[in-house]
Amino acid sequence: MGHFNRNQRLIIAARIAAVTIFANRFGVCNGTYADCAPSKDELVLIENLCIGEEVANSKNFDITEPAIKEVLDTGLFSSRGEKLIGWSHQTYAEFLAAWYLKEHNVSVSLFQSLFYLSEDEDPEQKLIPQLHETAAWLATMIPEIREVILSTDPDVLLLSDLPPDGTVQEAVVSYLLMQSEQEIFVAQNINYRLHEKLKHPNLAEQLRPYIVDASKAIDARDTAIKIAEVCEVNKLQNELVTLATDSEEKIELRISAVQAIGEIRDKNSRLKLKPLALNPLPEDEDDRLKGCCLQALCNNKRNYLTDDELFDALTPPKKINLLLGSYQLFIEYTLVPMLQEKWLREPRLKLDFIKDEGKSGKFVNVLVNLKENHYGRLYDFVLDLIGDIYLTPRLGSKSDKSHKNFAISIYRELQLNNKEEIDFIDDYLNNKGRECYENFSDFFIGEKLPSNKARNNRPQQNLLAPYHRNRIILSLNQLENGNLSAWWRLNTEMTLKPDSRFNYYETEPDLTKLPGWKEADEPIRTRIIQGAENYIINQKEINTDWIGKNKVNWPALAGCRAFLLLLNKAPKILETIPSETWRIWAPVIIAFPLGNLDSDNFLELVKIVYSKARDQVCKTLDILIDQENQQFDSISRIRIFKKCWDDDLSDFILEKAQSKSLKPSCIRYLLEELLKHGSNEARDEAIEYLQTLSSLPLPLNKDERDRVIIALTLLFRYPTADRWSSIWSILEQEPNLGRDLIESVAYRYYSFPGHLELNLNEKQLADLYMWLVRQYPYHEDPDHSNGVRYNVSPRDKVARLRDDILRQLENFGTPQACDQLERIFGKFPELRWLKQRLISARDTMRRKTWNALEPKDVIKTILYHDPIVSKTVGDNQSTYNIDLYNEGGNVSIGGKDITNMVKKKTFNTDGGDVITNSNNKNRGSVNNSKTITTNKIGKGKRNTIKVTDPKTNPSSGDLWNKILGIMTIVGVVAGVIGLFGNGIFNEQIKRFFRIDQQPSLSPTPTVPSPSSTQSSE
Repeated sequence: MGHFNRNQRLIIAARIAAVTIFANRFGVCNGTYADCAPSKDELVLIENLCIGEEVANSKNFDITEPAIKEVLDTGLFSSRGEKLIGWSHQTYAEFLAAWYLKEHNVSVSLFQSLFYLSEDEDPEQKLIPQLHETAAWLATMIPEIREVILSTDPDVLLLSDLPPDGTVQEAVVSYLLMQSEQEIFVAQNINYRLHEKLKHPNLAEQLRPYIVDASKAIDARDTAIKIAEVCEVNKLQNELVTLATDSEEKIELRISAVQAIGEIRDKNSRLKLKPLALNPLPEDEDDRLKGCCLQALCNNKRNYLTDDELFDALTPPKKINLLLGSYQLFIEYTLVPMLQEKWLREPRLKLDFIKDEGKSGKFVNVLVNLKENHYGRLYDFVLDLIGDIYLTPRLGSKSDKSHKNFAISIYRELQLNNKEEIDFIDDYLNNKGRECYENFSDFFIGEKLPSNKARNNRPQQNLLAPYHRNRIILSLNQLENGNLSAWWRLNTEMTLKPDSRFNYYETEPDLTKLPGWKEADEPIRTRIIQGAENYIINQKEINTDWIGKNKVNWPALAGCRAFLLLLNKAPKILETIPSETWRIWAPVIIAFPLGNLDSDNFLELVKIVYSKARDQVCKTLDILIDQENQQFDSISRIRIFKKCWDDDLSDFILEKAQSKSLKPSCIRYLLEELLKHGSNEARDEAIEYLQTLSSLPLPLNKDERDRVIIALTLLFRYPTADRWSSIWSILEQEPNLGRDLIESVAYRYYSFPGHLELNLNEKQLADLYMWLVRQYPYHEDPDHSNGVRYNVSPRDKVARLRDDILRQLENFGTPQACDQLERIFGKFPELRWLKQRLISARDTMRRKTWNALEPKDVIKTILYHDPIVSKTVGDNQSTYNIDLYNEGGNVSIGGKDITNMVKKKTFNTDGGDVITNSNNKNRGSVNNSKTITTNKIGKGKRNTIKVTDPKTNPSSGDLWNKILGIMTIVGVVAGVIGLFGNGIFNEQIKRFFRIDQQPSLSPTPTVPSPSSTQSSE
């Protein structure tokens, strides 16, 4: 049996919740901070929860470590790793933290100090984002706090239960409409879960002006329509129909109105949409309005269209989008399933449809042009329909795979609208159907292998002889008898499979990946390893004349393979190889043909040979850089030196990069690797050289000018105040060169996934962004709104760079970043969407600026501000000590100032029972039929008195019902996403409610790590 009853456990759980929420910790550490590193700043120690007392069942009890552990072993919590415990669901913590504040009589002033930044930090006085959910719970418990939230963050109340009278709902709707008018809130945030939180008796009158008044902001009108839809406001049907059928209105609003009519389910209103569905609309450029009308008129619940009307309305989509629009969605997810169900129920209907070649052919043409991707259930449905229309009447059964191949061929020709090819296939099937079907069907699909018959008719090539294994053994025997050339021939044999006709692995450096190694048994592998050592040690004459001349020398490359094999399988042998041998082989290892050289083992081999023969390595690298510079615009060889970077290699690369013979593009590759891998000193030297290239005045020679662009491109990634000043001067004074620079930066950093993070302050980022907006205006951006696949152009990359700089500024999380965004908005008022980014930046600022309390301070703050310091507890009264301390002349008790208690003589205790301290000389009294007496407290002095506990037994019955409700809701979600399978809700949660069972806290919990848990962030 546990030591604590459920009400005691509840108040302890609420205390833990308050600490984790207001100290911004994700869980509890059942140990020391040393046990929880590096996550100690995200955890609270059990000892920091054990402060003072709580009350349950009208009794005070101490909060001790065993009490905390007993609660942590309930179903409210789950393991987050060794000695780490977190909430089973974040909702538990958010609700219980709010309830804890309520139980401790939180005042509006304390609420504001906990949930808002100071006015200096946040003049707007918005809720701290991490505390939104807790604030929403608290709003349901304390009306005064709900009013505060309503005045600052009405949208947060959408997370809570609202009173039924509609007053709050009306205020929230007004706020959302106002935010939409300012283009801060978007209608997409309205969803059906908000139905009861937005609906109120005056909703229709509140929304009507926005729906009918074309002069109001489009976002506000869209929000009003969306609210009417989710709340199913029948009184607005006529207004919505008028808007939907008005060709002068914005197409986006008409689509929203049709969607609302479809959800409100009024037959007469839906029927008025028929003309929009059946007649072509020039303004409906991507069929979205048509698709929404069809969905409203025809779905699996009701159908207001005849079959003839429906199929007459179907046309090939005007645009093929990667992101399906409403028209494509209607066909794929509404119409096709309806037809499948109908045809399955009545096969005769499908036969009649297929016989009507005009209707069926038109439908197939619509389907094949619906989207580009060739997979999924729609694709299979279309192929099946093509087979029924074109093939089955001519070829009979469609069970053969070739039947599907014909269907795929016809599908592709239909998609290409290649009428001649379709007629050819049709004619061929009509005249030579079965013969064609049997002999040539496989060739209709380019990706398919030839048929068995065609494959068997090919002339057969003889396999290599003698048998593969015997050839390997023969080479090993020759090698062991002193014929060193047998090693490289052995390498060649190992690249072949028993049935090989060609050599596919000539440039693979790792012998263990070759077929010969994989098929060899252990004795043969041992002999191969011994042969590798023999070849390395005894092969003294190595031909290196081929290096840098687009040639290869297989005997030499076989030596590189031997080194890599020993590194993989017998590394101790490498330690015995003389330095002179390393110097002989170093050029060969470095010059091995590029291909599969990024493996960790090969990079390790390069590191070893570099340490053993640095001079030979650098001489070879110099030759190879010159070769690549002559033949290409990049230097790829440098990438094999990832593990070698030291001062010598850095100096060599920096000196080489300054060579006048190198192309600017090749210089960039060398310096990029140096900046990425070199030491701080080497990077500083490289940057100093880059700065000398980019100084004004600029050269006129194209090659020199290209070098400047390369230098500035690299400096862009590593700006300091001085470096940025030179870059900014060029952007301002040489806009043409600036555009070349920006396009070079965009090309370099956006050819691969990821973002470019610039080390600039807020003002510098804002200045750069505004320069980019002027040079590359948004209205000149390539238009990809139709979702069609496209190749990313240089202009696309510049647009991404520009937008990433804005994103970086938005995510800075400082008041200065918000100020700069406000400045940007002032410069470009036509970009009204920037206001949303400013709002987002302020939200980020609140999130990052919030300095959460320390765990101990959370409890002390809440208890200290509890205004009821004494209250009758009942028959079993208990007492506790209150320290009164005069700090700077102020004395308080229970949050009330009693500095002048001696002068005033009285202080209201709300009628509490007290125990008197009788050792006072200068007595002041606190009266309300009961008396508290204390010594006069001098400045800097302390006195302790005993006062009865201020708490009464909480009304726990209703609370348990609410907790059960939360667990039920979370449990349903958990069942959907599989949390039950992970054991979150199992015996522990049963133990939470069973008093007759002794819980135990596992000392070494083992499940998910902290990084995988939900947090208040």
